[in-house]
Amino acid sequence: MGGPKALLLLDGAPLVAQHVARLSEAGCQSVLVVAPTSWAELVRASAPEAKVIGASTASQAESLAAGLQALDASASVVVVTPVDMAPVSEVTVRGLLGALTPERDAVTPRCGRVGGHPVIIRRAALEVYAGGGPYPSLHAHLESLGARRLRLEVDDLAVSRDLDTPEDLRSTPAFVVVEPEAGARQSTLA
Repeated sequence: MGGPKALLLLDGAPLVAQHVARLSEAGCQSVLVVAPTSWAELVRASAPEAKVIGASTASQAESLAAGLQALDASASVVVVTPVDMAPVSEVTVRGLLGALTPERDAVTPRCGRVGGHPVIIRRAALEVYAGGGPYPSLHAHLESLGARRLRLEVDDLAVSRDLDTPEDLRSTPAFVVVEPEAGARQSTLA
């Protein structure tokens, strides 16, 4: 769409700022955004509450790996969402975080039969993204978790609302990680 999707305006505010606000409202105490190196300063200016790292990556999986390397060591749970998704509600984020029980490594939302983001996942379950790659897609990795992944039904159409075209942006209604055991939360937007 001619520039970084993080800076697209939705209801007059940059998409990245809306994601950061939503995660903060849901109780995440810090948010980490992975942005292309060439756009990192502009993204940082649009979302000053977030930690923004610049990374030259070829895939979302590489962006996830870069974000994990930059996370605070105490982070034990990560909230992952692409910045080009519509921001989900605070209620959705809180519900997903609350559904991550000891027998689960990940919780993903679905609305109807359609899955989406954000993904709530234990940092330990993301070890496949440590090291030098190649990395699997997050989708493939989540599938590999089997019964340790919960698909939680939510009443939030934004979980599957990808904003790839100007029409997607125009048709989106108004309204985007990590939770260490001690209660401090961080979030990762890739």
